[in-house]
Amino acid sequence: MKSIEVSVSPEGLAGINSQLQANCRDTELIFPQNALISLRQQDCTQTRLMLSNTADTPYKSLALTLSHAENMILDFRNATLECTGQLQPLSLFDSRNVTVRNLNIDWTVPLSAECTVQHCTPQYLDVCICPETFPFEVENGQLFFLTGTERAALWEGAHTAFDRESLCVVPDSGDMITIERAEQLSERQVRLYLRRPVVLGEGDCLVLRHSLRMHAGIFVEGCTNVTFENVHVYATGGLGILCQFNDTLTFRHVLFSANTAKNRKVVNGHDDGLHLVNNRGEILIEACSFHGLMDDPVNIHGIYLQVTQVPDEHTLRCRFAHSSATGFDRFTSEGDVCALIRADDMSTVGTLTVKEYRLISREECILTFDGTIPAEIGPGDAVENLNDTPAVTVRNSFIGSCRARGLLITTPKKVTVENNLFQSAGSAILLSGDAHGWFESGACHEVTIRDNTFTAQCLTSEYEFCKGVISICPVIPHPDDRRPYHGNITITRNKFHYNRKPVLYAFSTEQLSFVSNIIYPACGHPANAQQEIPVVTEHCHTVCLSDNLFL
Repeated sequence: MKSIEVSVSPEGLAGINSQLQANCRDTELIFPQNALISLRQQDCTQTRLMLSNTADTPYKSLALTLSHAENMILDFRNATLECTGQLQPLSLFDSRNVTVRNLNIDWTVPLSAECTVQHCTPQYLDVCICPETFPFEVENGQLFFLTGTERAALWEGAHTAFDRESLCVVPDSGDMITIERAEQLSERQVRLYLRRPVVLGEGDCLVLRHSLRMHAGIFVEGCTNVTFENVHVYATGGLGILCQFNDTLTFRHVLFSANTAKNRKVVNGHDDGLHLVNNRGEILIEACSFHGLMDDPVNIHGIYLQVTQVPDEHTLRCRFAHSSATGFDRFTSEGDVCALIRADDMSTVGTLTVKEYRLISREECILTFDGTIPAEIGPGDAVENLNDTPAVTVRNSFIGSCRARGLLITTPKKVTVENNLFQSAGSAILLSGDAHGWFESGACHEVTIRDNTFTAQCLTSEYEFCKGVISICPVIPHPDDRRPYHGNITITRNKFHYNRKPVLYAFSTEQLSFVSNIIYPACGHPANAQQEIPVVTEHCHTVCLSDNLFL
């Protein structure tokens, strides 16, 4: 493998991209040490691209791009991609054996903002916003943030308050802050009128959401064996690292946190940290850290297509049912095996091999199978590509306090979650599955959760699907107790700091073991060894609860 130094001036973005593509085989590209690489929306390439769980806009603005690379290392040597406006800093397509290391991603003006609470009443919050860090203006009762390329209106809701000392999400505040109108009181002080009361303290940090989720910080599609090492994400305009339709991904020492050197306390990711959709092979997340994100640190799932018509015994007409995950020409291909799911009870009624997949519009596709479609499958039911399901390991990582939950994992392949520290405001771990709202697929069949520590900060606010610190919560309108959705889940040797919420909630699960765990009373929540272990199960069978200690 040859080594080549990258020149970042005077050619600008176009020059860097030319160097990347010209040396995309058997090469280590080395960037200048600690370089500051400015990426501007107006210099990007406009490309039609479908990103999962992202707003479908006519074009995406792509900055650094690399396609059809093989055996390549991008060593940024602590360089920072500093972005201005709505853009995607780095995108990888159809490549093999690529490593990205020693990279920082930031924005000149982040696409989320933060302020400090000065006074809280049931009717309003008085906050201080630093205009040098988060330029803003108030007009006709509306707060706008000036990002350098747009004047972005404040969202009505989904704002998040972080405690001034712990920088954890303020208990019972999750998704409770909805803002009706704004009034500017001085150059730095704004009064935010609330739709409903919320209790915050002086000095708490409030992250204010604005701007559309249009791009990922890093985007990877159609690749095999991609590794990220020592990547620090200080800000994004959407999902942090979005990977869809890939084979084998490694994330080692990937960090999401605020750039405190720029007068920021909490704000970094606009949405999820790692969002991994319809991948296959092995996914390893090791020694990573997440804090202050405005959605889940890790979300791993597939996509359920919804059946709209059965034209004949070999053919299904389907649609991408969620508006932010549509138009994927890679959803499946000849030879893949698909599961056919009854939406009513979420049971698998058969599997078939794909003969042909044809995308006919942004929302609709045609699937033709070698075999005969079971008579039970009809409009409203679902289809899942079983080939695009990964094995997952998450270990030795810090899942800090973020707006929503911690790890969301739905896949039928082996899942191991071990030696992690959880501080998530909602459920620490969520195993879901849903063909009715989010259409995120992947019934879990082999999960081990062991040797983790779940702090008292876990599940101090209630978000969607958060019914336990570990929440096994598929969406099933009419569960069939004979055919549970999830199965073979072992939760062992973990430490839970009890805050009077269930440490485990399980729905429609079989072969469930909760054994040899220790539950500590959190400060202010006394407990005793005779107390019943706080586990809730519904429509489950073959459940083992043994050798757990409640101190």
